[in-house]
Amino acid sequence: MSRAFYFGLRSVNIPPMGFHRNLAFWGGIILAVLAILGLIQILRVNSPEVERTSIPVVRYTSGSVIEGPVTVQPGEFLSFRMNLNRAAMLKGGFDAVKRDGEAACLILDDENFAQFQKGGEFTAELNIGPLPSVVVSRKIGPGVFHLIFDNRSNKAEAVDLTTSFSVE
Repeated sequence: MSRAFYFGLRSVNIPPMGFHRNLAFWGGIILAVLAILGLIQILRVNSPEVERTSIPVVRYTSGSVIEGPVTVQPGEFLSFRMNLNRAAMLKGGFDAVKRDGEAACLILDDENFAQFQKGGEFTAELNIGPLPSVVVSRKIGPGVFHLIFDNRSNKAEAVDLTTSFSVE
């Protein structure tokens, strides 16, 4: 069925006319598959970022709250935040390094701490001092509390304290 033409000593076979249609058909299928694969690759690589919402990690206080030396500047205070998910015992104390050094120790909840910072009226869970030495054993919580070393009554000197407080 094939026709042959002779060019010099060689003959060239020309396929029948249906072959060209089959070649065009399969070539079109191959091009369509390649186009689809290319489109999938473009969409896969350039896919829109999924907006991930992160859940805030809440860290609850347990164990040591403050351990070691601290210095409370004159007319200022230091606070240490405690986040309790249950009622707990706050135990510890501080000693002034110098005999004449004194500081107050307060425990305030979050709302009263905001009032304390503004200089307004507040209600303390614990308010001791100012004294050169304090020992605390108090049940507090649950909630957010602040352990405060207050030197606002002394405008002249900083107070050096040796502290040890923990939540049990």
